[in-house]
Amino acid sequence: MQKNLVNNLMHEFRTPVSVISIASKVLQSETIGSQPARLKQYAGIIKSQSDELHNKVTSIMELAASEGRDVVYERQLVDVSIIFSDAVKLVEPLTEEKHASIQVVEGTERIVVTGNRTQLTDAIVNLLDNSLKYAQQPKIVLSASIEARSCLISIQDNGIGIEKKYFKHIFKKYYRIPTGNIHNVKGFGIGLNFVKKVIDAHNGRIEVSSVTGKGTEMTIHLPLT
Repeated sequence: MQKNLVNNLMHEFRTPVSVISIASKVLQSETIGSQPARLKQYAGIIKSQSDELHNKVTSIMELAASEGRDVVYERQLVDVSIIFSDAVKLVEPLTEEKHASIQVVEGTERIVVTGNRTQLTDAIVNLLDNSLKYAQQPKIVLSASIEARSCLISIQDNGIGIEKKYFKHIFKKYYRIPTGNIHNVKGFGIGLNFVKKVIDAHNGRIEVSSVTGKGTEMTIHLPLT
């Protein structure tokens, strides 16, 4: 349990720490003083990520305590567009660093689910983080739709893709897909396991489809309210 807790902490802290680091570099640039709007934006990012680190301590403790039993989160009505907005904002510095684009596609109909806003946002952030890592010039499409009384959330990218033989393993804890000559992507193989736990706790499911060399699509099915 101690090893699991340490690994979970390192994973959960990696993204906000990276975002804070990038935002701090922006604030140290010589021209930032003449860009008050950008200065305020990045100062706000550092503040929100610092708060997020504090919240994650509690979340990880709950996750560690949940081993061997079902996870139960406090729930409320959550607008999916708000989850998207929160997630995209949290990875914004990483998006800028990679010169990436994230296109958010939503229909005209408002989509609301019953869930935990923080945990669902963290799940989307994890998936966006993966998409940003595994592409040279990431182009990500984040979309939501309604199908058969379910909310479908899709994260589609143009990354290196995943071979079909790995599909059944990728949500297992500590499993990492072999990446051949790519050695700059680090991790402990717990991100997708965390995502699956969150989705399972919301009575949903997650599916993967991918073409090697072209990209991957993760599709989350969540029950509507």
